[in-house]
Amino acid sequence: MCGTWISWYGALAILIYALYAISDEVHQLFVIGRGPQVKDVLIDSAEAIVGT
Repeated sequence: MCGTWISWYGALAILIYALYAISDEVHQLFVIGRGPQVKDVLIDSAEAIVGT
């Protein structure tokens, strides 16, 4: 049972991190000289997986 909760919280943390990464890329739409890249979201999400 305990392992299930740890997995649930880990998945939730990764989801929140990925949503934050997506919001950061949307923000970059409005910054002059920068643009959103899917690659950045994937890199940030990979960091969340390694760090969780």
